[in-house]
Amino acid sequence: MQMVEVANKLRDREVIDSMSAPGGDQFYSFTCFVADRLNDELVPQGFIMAVELAAYDLIKGVDGYTGKPIQNRLVGLPPFIFPLMVENLFRNLDKVLPSEFAKEALDFLAQVKK
Repeated sequence: MQMVEVANKLRDREVIDSMSAPGGDQFYSFTCFVADRLNDELVPQGFIMAVELAAYDLIKGVDGYTGKPIQNRLVGLPPFIFPLMVENLFRNLDKVLPSEFAKEALDFLAQVKK
């Protein structure tokens, strides 16, 4: 799976706006942040975890990979906003991921939430 294509879709304002997210600018900033953290080695489960960890890191304000403070406009927002953005992205995975990859990612998510 070429994550470069996925990252480009996550940075595409038109694609993100089509997800009708509340707080569109904040959601767009979130998807761009997620896009910056993707690598070509991701499998569907890894994509789900990357999104969840991106939200966690923004809530904490510290990059979990480097331990350095995150410089992003989303740092400092109320923590309840991030699960809403994560859920909105998960509801719209078909807009940014190839269909089979999205299906596997959602299957994994369903298993985790049991």
